[in-house]
Amino acid sequence: MDLQDVQLTDPSQVRAIASGSGVVNSLAAPPFNRPPQNDPNAADVLCSPIVLGTFLFQDNSYAGYSAHLRQCTCVDGSQFFPDGGTGAEYRDRLPDFAFTYTPIHELGHTFGLCHVDGLDRIMVSTRDHSWWSWGLLPEYICFSGEPQFVYDEAKKVWDYIIANFSSDCLANRQFDPE
Repeated sequence: MDLQDVQLTDPSQVRAIASGSGVVNSLAAPPFNRPPQNDPNAADVLCSPIVLGTFLFQDNSYAGYSAHLRQCTCVDGSQFFPDGGTGAEYRDRLPDFAFTYTPIHELGHTFGLCHVDGLDRIMVSTRDHSWWSWGLLPEYICFSGEPQFVYDEAKKVWDYIIANFSSDCLANRQFDPE
């Protein structure tokens, strides 16, 4: 994986617009220049998603936001409509232990996952789902105490990858294993 720091110069990237179209517009602008959905090369960038850490969102009510290229069906059967791009933005803030999973959560949306119930799940959103689940207490008392993905979510991500990634992308690893 090639991590790099990039200076953001556009005010909308520093104080981001909390929406899928806001993420798409940030990633389409310099220095990222990611192709939007209507570009024939849009699917080519699925192999290298970008996650931006921003200072603030314009309304400051979000921890993060993502954009995803294709429509998805959630684990619960509901639909997740596309935003027309690939990537995510999150509000980098303290305390780290409370927000450390935000970029991973937003990448989950980028790869077709939806919100679920339960504080023990990475894809939880207390905005529209309950923080409580029956697996919560055993997970935090007996096991890792950290949120996680479940098997059905892993299958959904795999299905999304197989359906939307090019064969060249799948055949050529884009990361450094070290």
